[in-house]
Amino acid sequence: GAKKFDARVIGTSPEDDVAVIKVDAQDLPALSWGDSNALKVGQLAIAIGSPLGQQNSVTKGVISALHRFISIPNPSTGQVENILNAIQTDAQINPGNSGGPLLNSAGQVIGVNFAIEQAQAGPGLGFALDGN
Repeated sequence: GAKKFDARVIGTSPEDDVAVIKVDAQDLPALSWGDSNALKVGQLAIAIGSPLGQQNSVTKGVISALHRFISIPNPSTGQVENILNAIQTDAQINPGNSGGPLLNSAGQVIGVNFAIEQAQAGPGLGFALDGN
């Protein structure tokens, strides 16, 4: 069976669907960080998250564009948040994927999934916060 550990919440950002937790344990496996400055359009991108309540779902695609400017309404404040350096991917990012990692082909974190821009029908554009 899986081991369970106690954890403390260090910080949260409900608007970004991200939390930082601290686990007091030794030798736990963790994802390593890749260099998002080295990304190239066309490279493999892997998104992990829990879209629509389906835990630990994995989708793949490519890096579609770099350094995107995205404006997103913040429902908590009513303000618009501007993201200046987003990674665009065609890996499916749906509600519930936000806060999950965007990985490169080596399994390194290159970004944090945070948004999808979608028209009325069809797939949308997925975005991740730059990992650097």
